[in-house]
Amino acid sequence: MAQKKFILSSGDKANCYGFRLDLSGLDISRFTTNPVMLYMHDAGKVIGRWDGVAVEDGKLTASAVFDTADMFSKDIAGKVERGFLRGCSIGIVIHKMRETKGEMVVTSSELMEASIVSVPADADAVVLYDANRKIISLDEAKLNVQKLNQQLSNMEKEKFELPQTTLVSLGITGELTPQGVELAVAEKDRRIAELEAELQQQKDKAVEAYLAAAVKAGKIKETDKPSFLKLAKTDLESVKAIIDAKAEQASASLADMTQKTTLAAGREDWNYIKWMQEDPAGLKKLKADNPAAFERLQATIRS
Repeated sequence: MAQKKFILSSGDKANCYGFRLDLSGLDISRFTTNPVMLYMHDAGKVIGRWDGVAVEDGKLTASAVFDTADMFSKDIAGKVERGFLRGCSIGIVIHKMRETKGEMVVTSSELMEASIVSVPADADAVVLYDANRKIISLDEAKLNVQKLNQQLSNMEKEKFELPQTTLVSLGITGELTPQGVELAVAEKDRRIAELEAELQQQKDKAVEAYLAAAVKAGKIKETDKPSFLKLAKTDLESVKAIIDAKAEQASASLADMTQKTTLAAGREDWNYIKWMQEDPAGLKKLKADNPAAFERLQATIRS
């Protein structure tokens, strides 16, 4: 079945509640992420979706796509196709409204849903919702707007009580609005998260350097580092207390290093020349493993 395009609402005349919907202030962004089509505003009767939701030529329009795999939806689709159902109605949350020349105009609102209906009150029928998606009356909607306006008024008063440095630190400049505060606080939280991540990186590097120094000093073994790193993430002070209490191990003696770098014993008395002649590869390894011992060995050239 071909898609049928509906005029969901027009902003040039008052609806059944007696107010006109200014479509330039209608937010459809959240609705377009999940544009479900209901029947008679019943959230339990999803009969399809709306495609191409847009405000064009002063009208809110969309194309109905019915879920024909569902028998109830297929039945409604047939009635629409045959011209027995031609009505539609939208559900909105009102954020702002004003009176102009005796006419009530909703200047800021959000589209919540759009329904196929059997008998709309008029061509621009609407259902009103609160922020919790509960259907409410016009009086309740007006009360919600009044509460919001009062909150904005209170925020404006608080604005002048806040030090300018506080406003700047929050990224708030110019006129204070709820959206501006929300964005500024979000940016503040993002920056704090970045700084915390940078600080953690610096701490991790400092712990790595500390443990590397402990290994070099002979206080812990290289194989012990992973365990100490894990413990340091939750209790760095305990790690420092354990390692700082350990005595530094004396550097390996020339005899010890000679024993580790050769395959045969009995070379403790070899001097540098002897190593060069008999085992240059072992001498090279000694230089890499213990530079201090290698330098002492070089000194034997003069002995």
